[in-house]
Formats: sequence, C-alpha cells, structure tokens
Amino acid sequence: MNHFTISDIENLTGIKAHTLRIWEHRYGVCNGKRKDSGHRYYDDEDLKKMLRLSILYKNGFKISKLASLSDLELRKLASVYDKGCFHENYIEQLMLAAQAFDFAHFEKLLRIYIEQLGFEKSVIEVFYPFLEKMGMYWLTDKAIPAQEHFSSNLIQKSMMVAIDELRVPVIRADKKILLFTPKGEAHEIPLLFMQYLFKQQGKATVYMGAEVELSSIEFYCRHKKVTHLYFHLITHLNNIDMKTYLAELSDKAPGAKVIASGPALKDVADQLPHGIRYLRSLQDLLTFAKAN
Repeated sequence: MNHFTISDIENLTGIKAHTLRIWEHRYGVCNGKRKDSGHRYYDDEDLKKMLRLSILYKNGFKISKLASLSDLELRKLASVYDKGCFHENYIEQLMLAAQAFDFAHFEKLLRIYIEQLGFEKSVIEVFYPFLEKMGMYWLTDKAIPAQEHFSSNLIQKSMMVAIDELRVPVIRADKKILLFTPKGEAHEIPLLFMQYLFKQQGKATVYMGAEVELSSIEFYCRHKKVTHLYFHLITHLNNIDMKTYLAELSDKAPGAKVIASGPALKDVADQLPHGIRYLRSLQDLLTFAKAN
C-alpha cells in the first residue's frame, strides 16, 4: 500500500492543496488518514477517488454534487465520462486504469484517443504527458513499478499497431533510415513514434529496436546501404563516453549521417563530433521526420 502526501495528491490530480483542504472541511471529501505521529497521508484508494473527483470536477460537475455520491456512483460516473474536451482528463483516466491494472479499459482509452485526436496528436498531447506523469510518480517512489511497465507496454503495443496499419508506399527509396537505441537504453516509445512519422512520409526504414550492439549495426551497414542512423537516448546506463560512442558509430557506418535526440545528450550537445546532428526539441524531431 502506497502512502501519499497532500502535495503528491495535488501533483497527480492538478487540484491545489488549498482547494483540497476546503473540500475536506466543507464537504467531507479528501479526508485522508493520519499516522500515529499525527501526519496526514492518503493511500491508493484515496488517490483513485481523488482522480475521479478531479476528472468530473474539471468537466463542470459541482463538488457539492460529487460529495453526495457514493463511491460506487462516483466510480461509475467517472468510468463513462471519457469524452471531455481537456486532454488532462484523458491523462487522468489513463492514470486510473493504470492504477487498477485494468488492461481492457486502458486499451479502450488508447483506441478512443487515437480515433478522436489522431495518432500523432495522441502521442504528443496525451501519451507523452501521461508517461512523464507516471514517470514522476514512479521515480519519487510513490508508484508500483509494475504500473509504469504495464502502461508503457500497452502504449508501445498500440503504436506498433498504428505503424503496421499505415499503408503508405515508399516514395523515398534513395533515403534509408536505421532506427535503434544504444545498449543500455530500453525506452522504445520515442523510437516507435519516429518510425511512424518516417513511414507516414514514405521513407524507407530499418527498425532494429532497443539496446542494439554496435557490432549489429556494423554488420547490417556492411551488407545493406543505409543513408541515416537515428537513435534516441533517455537514460545513460552503460556509462560510456558519448563522444567516443558517436565516433565509433560513425566508423561502423561510413557514409551514413548520424541523427540523435533525447535528454541524455543535452549536456554534450555542443561537444558532439563533427557531422553528428542533434535534434534538441520535439519540434526539431517533427521537422526532421517530415522533411523531404
């Protein structure tokens, strides 16, 4: 059972702590519990209830009305209220489904958002912010790690389906992009998004996936022509010197342009070897993916 402070609840629901205290005193909701020391805390069930209240409150329901509902009524109302106009509501609905490990509902939400917003907008405005929020929740030891893996795997699966369903012929056969993440980088979702964008633009790609050894890249490039190498780096778990790694990567694929992105490269972005292009922002990624 996880314990959360009122600040945690504020961060996860988007409802200010001051407002939560008013709701507690005036309407008897958000009461929380107290430790033997007297310090207030909230548990998993409290968090779920607060997320439901947040979803409904932000969609125009008065807190006085919501406070009068039973837990069952509140749960049912929140579960069917999935057509709000605020993307933060979508994120909160995914949080609820992830909290409950509700496989069917999580997948249903992903399908609904992609149908309503389109794939690209869903990734940028819902999936990425959700994962950032879940990551914060996990990194501060307030989440069950399995919830983050549960969510990431289902989002990854939905992205693979979207890529597979793209029926765009290759119109840029002169450009072939090999996508991968280096050894030690397991995060694959940004890579899948770029794969989708490249395919959408009719560009030829080779998707190698996560944690690829340099020897594998060297072997492929020795037998097949590749014009670009692209990787995204979020973590840096293998403790290699990035400038050395990039120099070795260029040697393994002579003639190929190396394109890199991700926060793990930010601190060395101005010291990269000549010829390495670093995409600093999401807009840079979109521009590169859609360029002729």
